[in-house]
Amino acid sequence: MSDSFGLMDGIIVTVVAMAVVFIVLSSLWGLMELVRRLVVSFSKSSVLNAEPIETETKLVADPEREKIAVLAALTLAYNDHPTKKYEIIEVNRVK
Repeated sequence: MSDSFGLMDGIIVTVVAMAVVFIVLSSLWGLMELVRRLVVSFSKSSVLNAEPIETETKLVADPEREKIAVLAALTLAYNDHPTKKYEIIEVNRVK
C-alpha cells in the first residue's frame, strides 16, 4: 500500500466534491421553490377569504405634514438646479 496521493486520486476527490456541491445547491433550490409555492398558495387563499376593505379615507389637513412636504419638494427642486433661488409662493394639494 502506498502513501502517495496520485493524479487519479485528486481527480476522484474533485469529482466527488463537485457532485456534493451540486447536490447541496439543487436541494437548496428545491427547498426555496417549495417555500415560494407555499407562500403563493397561502397568500391567494387569504386574499380570496378576505373581506373587501373600504378604500375611502378622509384626508385631514395637517400643517406639520404640509411643511414637511413643501420642504421636501424644495430640496428636490434645489438638487436638480442648485444655482437657482427658490421661493414658496403658494401651496396647493394635487390629486
